[in-house]
Amino acid sequence: MFFKDFKKWCVVGFLIFIINPVFAEPEQPSKEGEITRSLFTSSVQNHEPIDQLTILSDLISEAFYFTEFRNYQGRTLKHQWSHNGKVSHSISFTINGKRWRVHSSKSFISGTKQEGTWVVKILDENGSVLHTDSIDYIRASTQAEIDAAEAAAEKAAQEQEEKSTEITSNKNTADDIQAQEEPTKSNSEVDTKSVKANTDNTVTTESEKQEDSTKSDDKTRSESETKQLTTENKNQEESTASESEKTVEPKKEKSSKTEDDSA
Repeated sequence: MFFKDFKKWCVVGFLIFIINPVFAEPEQPSKEGEITRSLFTSSVQNHEPIDQLTILSDLISEAFYFTEFRNYQGRTLKHQWSHNGKVSHSISFTINGKRWRVHSSKSFISGTKQEGTWVVKILDENGSVLHTDSIDYIRASTQAEIDAAEAAAEKAAQEQEEKSTEITSNKNTADDIQAQEEPTKSNSEVDTKSVKANTDNTVTTESEKQEDSTKSDDKTRSESETKQLTTENKNQEESTASESEKTVEPKKEKSSKTEDDSA
């Protein structure tokens, strides 16, 4: 009985072992690896950078390079530090999770030749470059000079901006004054033209009045002379008529006397 049951369960187990791969879900291809963060920092605490450096100087004794990987599990990657084109050192990491954070560091000894450009390359197992970052190292005195130069440049830019603003303001003021003067000038020209026109009209009117007066005087004089001539002619005619009457009357008397004599 026991043997039959054991045999039965063996057959069932064998069938499950054979059938299971057929119905099993196909394996999902792994996602492509990604570098989500990479930066230089002055320190790393609890697997996180405390700040981000943009420049190195002899005031800093050690610098760190932080990197966060995703989907690189099972891979071995490397940080390669180089200075002015020459490899300084390399540090390898084995990625053991879907999201993995690593960091490497470089110590700087004061007084040594550290100035220049520091480059960190992230390499894979084949030496292929996955990512690159760089940072410059300068002396503190150089940093002070840079800060002073930047401050001077900022001050000059501010002064230039203020000067440009002042020039623009003065120009706007001049334009406003000119805009106010133009209507006044125009009104003054109109007034001048009006006065000139009124003067011309006055002169013309006075001239016309003078001409009218002259014409009136001439007309009056002419009428007076004509009237005088008429009066003189009339008086002359009356005088002539009177003399004619005087001449005719004696002849009548003579004729009448002659007739009386005939009777």
